[in-house]
Amino acid sequence: MRRFVFLPLNNDYYLRTISIRDVSPRWVNWLNDRNTNRYQSHGSRLITLEQQSRYVTDMITSHRSLLLGIFSVKSGLHVGNVSLNSICYVTSSAHLGILLGDDSYRGIGLGSLSWLALTRYARNSLGLSTVFAEIARTNEPSIRCALKAGFVFKNRSVGLVYNLFSSTPLDLYWLPPS
Repeated sequence: MRRFVFLPLNNDYYLRTISIRDVSPRWVNWLNDRNTNRYQSHGSRLITLEQQSRYVTDMITSHRSLLLGIFSVKSGLHVGNVSLNSICYVTSSAHLGILLGDDSYRGIGLGSLSWLALTRYARNSLGLSTVFAEIARTNEPSIRCALKAGFVFKNRSVGLVYNLFSSTPLDLYWLPPS
C-alpha cells in the first residue's frame, strides 16, 4: 500500500510504514536467526540484503499488503514488523503477521500493542471488518498477543494447514466483526 502510516503505541514505541531505507543487515540478521524466525513462513531459508530489499519494494507497491515497522522513540531503532496481508475489500478482510526481531524487545507487551494498533487501523481506516491470523499451535507468544488484542480462536487445523518449513500445525484466530 502506498500510503504513509504512523501509529503511536505509547510514549516509547510507534508503528510506521517501512521504507527501503529501513532495510539493514540488522534486519536481515533477525530473518536468518533460527530462534527469531522459527514461526515465520520463510522458514530456515537464508535471506540476503538484496532479497529483503526486493521484498520491501514489493510490499511498498502492493495494494494488498501493508508493512509497518515497530520503532523505539528514544533510539529510533527498528525492532520488529507487523503487517496486513491478503487485504481484500470484497470480503472486507486481511491476514495479520508480526515479527519482533530484536529479542530484547520481546515479553514487554510490544507485540500486543502492535496487534491492537494495526487491527484498529484495519477497521477504522481501511474499513475492514475481519482480521485473521494463522498461528502455529506451539507459538505461545503470538497466541497470547492475539487473545490480548481481542482475537478469538476460530478453528484448529486438522492436518491440512501447516507451516511448510517447520511442519507445525497452524490454527486460525480472528478478530470478529464488531
